[in-house]
Formats: sequence, C-alpha cells, structure tokens
Amino acid sequence: MLDVLLNIPRSSTDIEDVITIATENENNLVTQESIDHFRKTYTSDEAITWYTKDKFLYRVFGEACRKLNSDAIIRFHPIVKDINRQLQRLQAEQMKNGTLQLPLTVYRGQVEWDNMQEQENFDNKDAESLLCFGGLLLLTGDCDKSIQYFQMLSRNDSINDKLKAIIHSVLGACYVLAKEKRMASNYFNAALRHLHTTKKESMPAWFATGIASLNTTLYEPDQPVNPTYDELALSINESQSNNDIGEKLRLLHIGHICFEQEKFVEALNHWEEAMEIVSCIPSSFLIIFNGAIYVQMAVTYFRLSNMPDALNAMEKAIKCMESYYASTHRMFAGLYLLYGYYLMQNDKPVEAIEYLTKSVKNPHFAKDENFAHIVCTLLATVHIQSGNLELAEQVCNEVPENPPPTSITVLVPSLKELITFLKVFPEEIRQGTISYVFRNGLQIGQQLLATITPNSNIIPGVIDEQTCTYDKFINYADYYRHQNDFTKAETYYMKALEKITEMEVKSIWDVYKKMIRMKTDDHERYQSYFIEQYSKYDHTNPEHFQMIATLQIIILFDNNTFLDP
Repeated sequence: MLDVLLNIPRSSTDIEDVITIATENENNLVTQESIDHFRKTYTSDEAITWYTKDKFLYRVFGEACRKLNSDAIIRFHPIVKDINRQLQRLQAEQMKNGTLQLPLTVYRGQVEWDNMQEQENFDNKDAESLLCFGGLLLLTGDCDKSIQYFQMLSRNDSINDKLKAIIHSVLGACYVLAKEKRMASNYFNAALRHLHTTKKESMPAWFATGIASLNTTLYEPDQPVNPTYDELALSINESQSNNDIGEKLRLLHIGHICFEQEKFVEALNHWEEAMEIVSCIPSSFLIIFNGAIYVQMAVTYFRLSNMPDALNAMEKAIKCMESYYASTHRMFAGLYLLYGYYLMQNDKPVEAIEYLTKSVKNPHFAKDENFAHIVCTLLATVHIQSGNLELAEQVCNEVPENPPPTSITVLVPSLKELITFLKVFPEEIRQGTISYVFRNGLQIGQQLLATITPNSNIIPGVIDEQTCTYDKFINYADYYRHQNDFTKAETYYMKALEKITEMEVKSIWDVYKKMIRMKTDDHERYQSYFIEQYSKYDHTNPEHFQMIATLQIIILFDNNTFLDP
C-alpha cells in the first residue's frame, strides 16, 4: 500500500485534495481555523511536525486507514511522500553524526471496527473503491503484497458474490504471475462459484472473457478444451457497444485466448479492433491500456516471424508506458529486454546494446542474478553482432560457468567459441563474416521456433476457390496482411467481396476496415471494389436496403478514421 502512495504523481491540487477529504469527514475532526492555518503554512519539510501535532491531519488519516477508506488514503499521498522523504533525510543525518540508536522500535496498526455500525458502513460501494486501490497496488508489480491485500478483501462478509468473483479472479491472476498454477486454478474456480449465485445476465462479457483468458494460461495448447472456456462461451462472444470500455476489455481478453491457442492472426485481429476503441475513459488510462495491447501484439508478430512489426509494436508500447511511468519502473526491465532483442532481430545492434543496458540497470532487478545473466548473454551476442569481440568476451566472462540448464546462459560457452573462431579472420573481412553468421543464425532460429510451435494460421498449399467460403478468403487475406504481403492480402479480400451476399453486412464492413489498415496510399482503388459491389444490389428490393446503406457509407467514408491511435 505504501508503494502505491509513493508512486502516485504529484499535482498542483495535492494540498486542496487533502483539505477536501478532511472537511468531508463525518466525525467533525477538523475546524475551519485548522484548515486555514494548514493551507497557509504547510510545507513539505514540516510534514512530520504537522502530522505529530494534536490537529486534524493524523486523526483524519488514521481513521481512513482504520476504516480502509481508499479514496481518503489515496488523497493523502502527498503527506505520506513528504513524511517518507523527511524520515529518510533524518535517518541519513543521524547515521552521519552517530546519533542513530539501534535497534529501532516501530509500531504497526491493523484494521479494527469500533462498533457494528462502522462494519456495516463497509458496504459494496466501499469495496469497489478498494478494488480500484488494489489495482494501483498491482501496478507496483509486487505480487505478494497484492495477494495479501486481495485475500484480506475476500474475507469480508459484507462484500457481495459479484465482487467476490472479481476479487477471486484477480487473486487467480496474481497466482498466474507467481507461476503457482494450483492456487490460480483454485481461485478461478472460486470466482465461478460466486458467479453461479448471481444472475447470469449481470456478469459483463468482458469479465467472463477475462476469467477464461487467465484460465487458458493454466493449460497447454494441445490439452483438451478448457472447461471454463466452454462454460463462459455465451458471455465471451457477446459483443458490446463499439465504443465501450467493456468491449475494449473483451477484445483484449479474446485476443489473449487466441494467442494461447496459437491462433496468432485471430489474436492480432481482435487487438486491432480493441485499439480502434477510444471510449470515454481518461486519456491516461487509455494510453496505458493501449501500451499493454502493443506489448502483446509485438510478441505475436514475433511468433509470426514478422520482425519489423514486432519491433514497431514494442516501440509503441514503450512510448505509451514512458508517458506515465518513470523509466526505473520494474516493467521497463522486461520491456527494454524485449525491445533490445527485437532490435537484434532487425539488425540494429547499436540500439539493441542501449536498451539491453537499460534493462540490466533497472533497480528492481539489481539483485536478480538470473535476469542479469540473461541480459548479459544477449549483450554478449549483440556485441558480436556489432563486431566488438573484445566487449563480447568481457561480458561473457561475467556470466557464471555453471548456469541452470534451463537458462539462456548455457549458450555462453558456444559464444566464447564463436568469438575465438571470428578472431581468426582479418579485420577487413571479419564484419562481413559476422553479418553472414548472424543472418543465417537468426533464420535458423526462426525455423526452429516454427518447428517447435507451429503456426496454425499458415495458408494451405492449394486453395479450391470454387468451394472456398468468403470467411475463409478473409482469413487468408488477414494472414498475408499481418505478414505485410499486401498484394496477396488485397487479392483475397477482393475474392471475399465477390462471395459476400446481402446477408453479410457486418462482414463487408469488416473487410473495408481491414483493407484500410494496410495503409497503402491507393484508397480510391479500394473504394472501386465497393463501388462494384454497390452496383450488384437492387434499390427497390427491401432485403438489399441495409447492404446498400452500408456500401454508401463506405464509399463516402473518411479513411483517416481507422488510422492507428
């Protein structure tokens, strides 16, 4: 909880927010005179003085902590930060002048209810607020603290079954991150039990999809169909408003389900749709949300061996996250690692070295030797790629000789042999040899990856166009579009259009959106396909009216609407 408060950014209204929450207190813990004095005289370097005064500050904050009033606790974040900074400064001064006395005695409080009325006041509205606070705690990346927090919430009897289902789902997700499959499965099952006691129609589609999405991580792709997915199938496939945050969440989770099932093209299609939903949510949340989608898209493009798009998506993800998080946040250790690796794959060793170095210097992983050894192994590889054999050898020597058998660092002996081999070549031909070795090595690596995890979306060698349905043609076109082969993609989209009838209005709209996503400059050529379709329908036939109206919109539509955010 403290980590959350210390990581909330400051704003110009911080002090007024504290005053507002104090004046809203129902127990008359504050006077107007105290408020005026606080507003005029409070400074950050006097936080401890103010907090230890017999005034409103510690009374209001203490009551908020005791009652788990998350809204009030969050608004006190500037005071908490000021006290924390002042305590750190005082400790440093006492250590320097020798006045620090050890051991220190600290006191820790716990939640208590003074009477039954207070406990009754902890209603479901308060619980929803606490869920949001728990969401902030998750952003700190500390799974253990998140688990403790949500377990505490789940034990409160005043929370209804719907909220308990959400809490147990979050706990399941935490255990997925902690790689404890049995505990994750137990909590997902508990979430389903709570959902069964609520009205089925009250379960939002995005929530059902979220449970199924997280549950898929507990199963291997070749295992029988996940029973949880079957149980929630109706809710999962229930699309929402086109511009709704619930629909954005649903598409995010469906994309993840497809990814876990190794349906990579379908996953990308769902995430593209999610990216196009702007909704009415705050821009900061929208950018962070989109950043999370870009990360998944980058990994999926990599699985499709589309290295340029993998790099481009990861670059967008980092840009989104850097807008709202400090570069020292723990998430950037992984993001910079992946970005550095994708830069290697795109033959950009200088940039790769920069981001891999940033990754290994992340303060949250400073003591994680396994993570550091992985990054060092990649750094050694990219130094070879850039032709700097001396630095590569130096980095290799920093990795232990007997790493765990599952670690990438088992490659270090092979890298050392490669360095010795390359040193034999004269400098004038060495770089060419290195480029040749790496180019072929990366190609072999991609072929091995394709063999180990075959792509279920690959186009068959022979296509019977007479019996092929329009949706099959769309699938083929999607595959080529995500491989950046826009010529073949356009061909198959055109064949799909020829087979679409007046009953498939949504399909023709989807084809248009996908053609626009290819972002070629020849929009008029695309529109000519739909003008041709328009001529097929009868303006006097009521069954054709909806298709005709859709085609009219497409022909007159502004193509810039579908550009990536």
